[in-house]
Amino acid sequence: MTPEEYRSRKRIIELQKSVELRNLSIKYIEENAKYKPGDIITDDCSIIRINKLCSLSKTDDVPDIVYYGEKLKKDLTPYEKREFCYIYERYAKQIKNYDDTTRDKK
Repeated sequence: MTPEEYRSRKRIIELQKSVELRNLSIKYIEENAKYKPGDIITDDCSIIRINKLCSLSKTDDVPDIVYYGEKLKKDLTPYEKREFCYIYERYAKQIKNYDDTTRDKK
């Protein structure tokens, strides 16, 4: 085996590991998220309608669940100039009193 072959094989193994770890994080987030896309949540400074789930960091080597979505006004309508932000699950609270007519019923 030449040094080039070694580097090439090592790079393939590192890429496979990276893909597997990403898939594991996605599965963890999907199985453990309290809220789903379409839910409206708030923290101390923002209200959002969740567009997607993600992770921006880890705590104790476990992905932190983070919600990304469009910011809403207090009356739960979007801002004229669309804004988006993230809310960490540990700070999120669901808004219970809203008309859920736009979300798919399952």
